[in-house]
Amino acid sequence: MNTTRLHETAEPLSDALWDLWKIWHHRSQIAHGAQSVTAEQYWLLRQMGLSGTTTVTELARIRGVTKAAITIATRKMESLGWVNRRRESDNQRVVRLSLTDRGRALWQEIRRERQSILSDMVQQLSETEQQDLLRLVAKIKEMSWDQDLEWGLE
Repeated sequence: MNTTRLHETAEPLSDALWDLWKIWHHRSQIAHGAQSVTAEQYWLLRQMGLSGTTTVTELARIRGVTKAAITIATRKMESLGWVNRRRESDNQRVVRLSLTDRGRALWQEIRRERQSILSDMVQQLSETEQQDLLRLVAKIKEMSWDQDLEWGLE
């Protein structure tokens, strides 16, 4: 694709992606709001749910925020009964985090709701179109991730 055509495509694509993100964000907030869970809390629930156990340091690195920000958020989540915090016996500075049964159930419930929302959004696409969409989004994400790593933007 020539540069002129690429630039002509970039703006409407950017607008479409932004609009799609706003729709997804709005619908996801409804799912989170029903459970009184912020987007940040959902992200933390998801990361801990996928990893089993993790550390404050690891979550901060992945999210690109300070350890203090993760500590504040996870302490709040601990007070809600969603997260277990445990210090390493051999290194008291390391805090290991995991979901409680209640936290795991909450994550799974919101996860199911988000899957339902996304299914509703793409249900009118054919199976081939859905597979194409997934393939293209994954490809763009991978290329963007590689670029971020090159630029030191983990």
